[in-house]
Amino acid sequence: MGALGGKLTGAGGGGFMLLFVPPERQDKVRETLKRLLLVRFRFEFNGSQIVHYDPGEDFSAAEADRARQEIDAFKELTQMQAAAPGSDRG
Repeated sequence: MGALGGKLTGAGGGGFMLLFVPPERQDKVRETLKRLLLVRFRFEFNGSQIVHYDPGEDFSAAEADRARQEIDAFKELTQMQAAAPGSDRG
């Protein structure tokens, strides 16, 4: 796929998959994983800061963009175990 490394985070019925991908391979990885939700982020190098939340800020464009993305449903681990051949767990 092109990722050099990755990390699964979170617990329970959700979480994130973080991947370390060189810039020249990122388009291929995005295409391969296009059915998953892409959450863009960037690193901050300014250290600790005060974060101010403004409830009046308009997030409608970001919410509309997220609503347009097709996302594969997450399969719970118990469902995957139950479907495994020879599994007697329910």
